[in-house]
Amino acid sequence: MNRIETKLMYNGIPIPGSEAEVPFFVEKVSKAGKALWKVYIIAEEDATVGKISLTLTEVISEACKGLLRHTVMFIPEMLRADPTEIWSILDNMKIRQDDSYDASQSSVLPQPGNFIPIEDHHLLNEAFEEFDLDCPLSVGVGFVLVLNVGQQVS
Repeated sequence: MNRIETKLMYNGIPIPGSEAEVPFFVEKVSKAGKALWKVYIIAEEDATVGKISLTLTEVISEACKGLLRHTVMFIPEMLRADPTEIWSILDNMKIRQDDSYDASQSSVLPQPGNFIPIEDHHLLNEAFEEFDLDCPLSVGVGFVLVLNVGQQVS
């Protein structure tokens, strides 16, 4: 394979001018309910193991979407090692196994009252109306709630 080219498709027809040459391509496939990734890279005859492992490192880094942070630099060494040696490589680099994540206990949404970073404010639902606390509000049918400090709620 001399080159990898991607193109945009619409209804099975390629869009003219949308072709782009890329150093690698990841095909995401689902088989028997499992997500599989097929990675295509350009491996020229003069490509070294180092160059190929750097390309694979780039693919892994993008797949993890920044979760690996600075530890991404250790991936090329692990790719060159025998799979049975990877744990000892990680131990020597003082990278410990993290079993703290429990998917069954996690939630996509924060607990009510938690701090929401400013960069996530655009995700908030702004479908609310402002109201005056001195005005009576209808609550259901036949009920009126008056929110004045010192007054009784009826």
